[in-house]
Amino acid sequence: MNTCLWRFLLLGWALSLMSFAHAADAKRVVRLTNGEWPPYVSQDLKYDGVVSLIVKEAFASEGYEVKFTFLPWKRALQSAQDGEWDGSILWAYREERTQYFIYSDPISSTQYVFFHLRNAEFDWKDFSDLKKYRFGLTLGYNYNDKFMDMVRNEEIAHDYASDIVSSFKMMFKHRVDVVPEDVEVGYFILSSEFAPGVDRMVTSHLKPLSEEKHYLLISRRVPDANELIEAFNRGLKKMRASGRLESLFEKSRMGDFIQKK
Repeated sequence: MNTCLWRFLLLGWALSLMSFAHAADAKRVVRLTNGEWPPYVSQDLKYDGVVSLIVKEAFASEGYEVKFTFLPWKRALQSAQDGEWDGSILWAYREERTQYFIYSDPISSTQYVFFHLRNAEFDWKDFSDLKKYRFGLTLGYNYNDKFMDMVRNEEIAHDYASDIVSSFKMMFKHRVDVVPEDVEVGYFILSSEFAPGVDRMVTSHLKPLSEEKHYLLISRRVPDANELIEAFNRGLKKMRASGRLESLFEKSRMGDFIQKK
């Protein structure tokens, strides 16, 4: 075998090794849809919000990189379901979604309550009491199953808005009486998105509509969906055991994720 051929073969072998090493070093990028739901997730918060950071850190501890794209909630779920993205955060458990997605271990727990103007009368003990009021709902949200059944069956008067800020605006304009929302999210939005003092015009009912856990969803269309969920769950478990998870949520409650303007 002549010298030129040897050199050619050695060069090819070296390039193959370099390509293999580069491929081995390259991290799997997990592409997830996200949405506006501060203080949990938002493009206007540091690190895209506390839950976005938790998801990134959990995956990073297992050797994965995460990239988010922010979309309206309804589109965020649908595009992930269609396999355009690997998955989506931050979703409550719904049985009908399991045919399209694999659920992670729970990331956070939230309590939905009814917000209303302080000078407006509102009270409820059971779901039949809700028929007296008109509700401002947010597209893409899924609330309590019983509540949603009543909405679908037109037993509850309601109007939809594209986001929670618009839902609250409908309430201030007296187009709706009540807005259901996570208690922390609701008060965060009222204090950060409206004029000073507006939040004091609003209160929330002590009886919760629901208490729900929220999850990462990975599309079943993704070939390594099971591996991604298992890796995320391992990373999340480590964060919970070390105290990092609760520490980040506490920092969020203290306002550490709010961007200075």
